[in-house]
Amino acid sequence: MKYFLSFYFFILHIVIFTCFVKYDVLHKISYKLDNTPQEWQQTQKVTHAFYLRTDKNLSRGKVIFIGDSHVQGLAVNEVTRHGINFGIGRDTSKIVLKRIKEYQSIQSAKAIVFSFGINDLQYRTSKEIIENYKKIFDSTPKDTIKIVCAVFNIDTGTALLSVNNNDIRLLNNKLAKFSSNYENTTFLNINSTLNHNYELLSQYHIGDGIHLNTGGYQVWIDALKETLTRRVE
Repeated sequence: MKYFLSFYFFILHIVIFTCFVKYDVLHKISYKLDNTPQEWQQTQKVTHAFYLRTDKNLSRGKVIFIGDSHVQGLAVNEVTRHGINFGIGRDTSKIVLKRIKEYQSIQSAKAIVFSFGINDLQYRTSKEIIENYKKIFDSTPKDTIKIVCAVFNIDTGTALLSVNNNDIRLLNNKLAKFSSNYENTTFLNINSTLNHNYELLSQYHIGDGIHLNTGGYQVWIDALKETLTRRVE
């Protein structure tokens, strides 16, 4: 009996270890613990402070890009020579509303490109996000050209997010309707190119199911360039 129990526990440990390795359980538990959503973290505050210093040196007529990590990773100078990147990872509509009021370059911008929302869905409803969008627009000059980018769908088989593509689709529908109420605003949605059945294709993300890779960014850059050329330049 003693040897049987020892053998049993030995086999049990092997099974548990195999499951942890195969299904990457430790990584997923670590991710959940280390990535508890906090809407305004210290790293974001530091980045914002850096942008405020940059903002004071900008001339008039810039194209301001503001939003979350998708924007932060965007080579805006590939879109327009007037581009300024104010993207911050994990940004939300609430934080954009706070930040945009502090950038003096917004008041003299030639155009503003907005891209955020996926992080919002972890904190608030799509209705509340649209309400924040309205406040953001009220904080910017009415005659400034604005481009509202659709929230990118995710690869739900890979992404570690408590957000689904149906939530994203509903938010994008509301963003499209919201944008249509403003004469100088364009709603840009490239999901049909990046997706299949509302799922972000693996060929367009870096492997985490969320963030665009070089190919995904190139699709976005081309679409932004075409839209800005048509509306601004």
